[in-house]
Amino acid sequence: MKKIKKIKIGVGIVLLLAGGLFFHHTLPRTVVVQITGTDVKRADKTGKVIDSLNEAAGSKGKVAHTYDMRFINSLTRKGKPMVFRNEDTGWGWPPYLKFGSADLTAEAQAFASSQNKPWVLVKYYGWRIKIFSMFPNTISLKEVGQDYSHIPFFNIVFFVVLFRFQLWRSLPHHFTLVPSVPYRFCLYANAAGNLYGTAIELPSTTIYAKTHRGAVSRTGQV
Repeated sequence: MKKIKKIKIGVGIVLLLAGGLFFHHTLPRTVVVQITGTDVKRADKTGKVIDSLNEAAGSKGKVAHTYDMRFINSLTRKGKPMVFRNEDTGWGWPPYLKFGSADLTAEAQAFASSQNKPWVLVKYYGWRIKIFSMFPNTISLKEVGQDYSHIPFFNIVFFVVLFRFQLWRSLPHHFTLVPSVPYRFCLYANAAGNLYGTAIELPSTTIYAKTHRGAVSRTGQV
């Protein structure tokens, strides 16, 4: 039993890490930068940048399928270089429905050529892994101040909804939530109208506290 329990814990940790990496790669992130220029490079069908046609040649000397990949070059507030690719996501994954990569390149060129050297909020997803020639993909550009601090409302709402969904799944499905008017909490009730417990409602989420069969505990007004 102890071995099975350890296996379950190990699998749970692996799934938790995998989920964390998935969300970190897919959900949008932001950084404030100064755009220094744009670039276009050749890449193969996997998205790997090709420095020369010789790298794209197969074993029979035939050149593999390649395409032009747009890039946006920038410097962060700490002077660190950041390079973003600029590709349409289309109707694919992740579902950002980005179709205007050419327009985004025009915006980036305008920021790069401006004498004021404006600070730009870059919204992107993905990772920069040099060994695999991987670049994060730009979603949007927006001019901001140098000291601008972004609040990721989308990510906050996403995780709140995800948490509430997981909380709802953990509830017994034969219970029904009945609102209580004088108090800011809900009561459990079955189809016969028998009450079984309470649910305390907080501003950010809901904590469910089940009681014994036939008992109802009022926690008062929150």
